Amino acid sequence: MYIAAVLEKEGIKAEILDLTPGRSAVVARLRSTATPDPSKALLLVAHMDVVGVEKSKWTVDPFAAVEKDGYLYGRGAIDDKGMLAANLAAFIALKRANPRLNRDVIFLATADEEQFGDASVKILIAKYWDKFAAGFALNEGGEVLLKNGKVQYVAVQASEKVPVNVTVIARGTSGHASMPTKDNAVVHLAAAVAKIGNYSAPVRFTTIVRRYFEQLAAIEDDEMAKWMRSLDTPDRGEHAQRVISDANPLWNSMLRDSIAPTMLTAGVRANVIPGEARAAGGADETGERSADPFRDPAGCGTGGAAVFAGKRIVCHNYKGRGERVFQCAGAAVSVHGGHGFRAIEAARRPGLRFSAVPTERRGFAADAWRR
Repeated sequence: MYIAAVLEKEGIKAEILDLTPGRSAVVARLRSTATPDPSKALLLVAHMDVVGVEKSKWTVDPFAAVEKDGYLYGRGAIDDKGMLAANLAAFIALKRANPRLNRDVIFLATADEEQFGDASVKILIAKYWDKFAAGFALNEGGEVLLKNGKVQYVAVQASEKVPVNVTVIARGTSGHASMPTKDNAVVHLAAAVAKIGNYSAPVRFTTIVRRYFEQLAAIEDDEMAKWMRSLDTPDRGEHAQRVISDANPLWNSMLRDSIAPTMLTAGVRANVIPGEARAAGGADETGERSADPFRDPAGCGTGGAAVFAGKRIVCHNYKGRGERVFQCAGAAVSVHGGHGFRAIEAARRPGLRFSAVPTERRGFAADAWRR
C-alpha cells in the first residue's frame, strides 16, 4: 500500500489492518514511552476512500490531480485526501524532528468513511481498537475561511449533526398508463417529496452553534454581525434567523434539522403505472435533541401521520410507508474550551490575526463511533 510504503521509507513501522478483501486501514505510532497511555494519546485520522463520480460532468480528469488556476482538482481533494496528506506530512515531520513527546501520536488512514459498510470505522474499532485507542483525535470537519487571501477564522469542529438516511414508499394500483388511477403511486410520492423538500424545520440552537455565531459576529461586517447577534432575541430573532439562513446554506443547515430528497425509483416501462414508487433522502439532526420531532413534513394531514423523528418518515395515506435505512449511533460532541480546543487556539503562529471558532459539522465523519 502506498501510504505504508511512504511511512516505512521514513523508518516508521506501519501496520496494515485488514477489514474486507481489497479494503484495509493503515496505522502507525510515534511512541513517547515504552508503555503507551491511551488516555493521553493523540490520533491523527483521515479516510482514503472517496464518493463516486459522474466523470462526464467534470472539466478535468477527476482522478488525475490536475493543478489549474492555483487549485488542485480531483475527487477527494477536499474530502478527505487533503487532510490525509497533511496528517501524513505532519506525522513524518514530527518523526524527523525527533522531539521528546509527552504522549503517543498515532496516524490512522481509514478505508470506508463514505459508504460506512463492512470496512467502516465501526468495524475497525470492533476489530482493532487497541491499535489506535486515544484520548484525543483530530479528524476532518473544520474549515479555514479566506477573504481577499487572508485567513478570517479557523473553525474547529466541536460537534456534528446526526445523519439519518430514509426511504419514503408510496403504493397504489398498478395498470396501463392509458387508464390513469387516482391512487397512482408516482403522483402521490412526487407530491410528498415536494413537500418534504420545501419543509424548513424550526431553529434549534445547540451550545456549539450559539457560540459559533457569537464569535463570528466579532469579525463579520457590521450588517451581518447585527443579525448574528439578534438570532436568539425575542423581538428580532425570527427575522434574523431568516436573514442568516438565506445568506448561507451552511448557516441554514447549522441552525436546524434538515432533510433533502436525493433519489427516486419507480416503474419498469413508460406505459405502465407502477404499484410502488420510492424516494430516498438524507436527513441530519442537530447534535442536541429536544423531545419534539419533525411533524408531517410530507403534508399527509389528518388522514395519515407523517413523522420524521430521527428514525423514520411515515405516510399512511395512499398505502404509503417509510423506512429508516441508516442512523448514526448519536451526536459526537467535543468539550469546547477543553484541553484539546485550548491547544488548537494556542497553536497559531505569531502575527496571524484570526479567531479559532467552534463549529458544528453539517454532515458526518463517524466520530460518534470513537466515543
